[in-house]
Amino acid sequence: MFSICGYLFVAGISILGFILYDSDKKRRLDQCYKYKLNKKRAEIKLKEAEKLKYRLLAFPASNKIKHIKIFVILEIQKAEEYMMHRNYNKATEHFANGLSLIDYNYKLANILYKNVPLKMYREIIDQMQKIQTMLPKMKI
Repeated sequence: MFSICGYLFVAGISILGFILYDSDKKRRLDQCYKYKLNKKRAEIKLKEAEKLKYRLLAFPASNKIKHIKIFVILEIQKAEEYMMHRNYNKATEHFANGLSLIDYNYKLANILYKNVPLKMYREIIDQMQKIQTMLPKMKI
């Protein structure tokens, strides 16, 4: 009932499946593969946490509104400067630092949504959430 094309298609899929199965030997044969993978992921998370802790040292030490306002304004100005120089990674860091201290930052976030690229906006929101989860732990 099958035509020659059908048989060739089934044979091609079978060969492709075997190649994928055979190329996965390293993972299947290694007893500690899952352990090594989890260890690498834990190291990456630890490095990110250390980097975030280092960034949190720049935050104002006091909870006075005057110091927080100055910090937020300076961070947003730094972010705008980096945007002018097309250094988007640094700009997202500074936007996230500045906006993470503001309780009701939805208006500013909406303004950013309209003025920055969507990918950068998402990164800013992600970093803000990470910083806001770390702030209570750092007692700033």
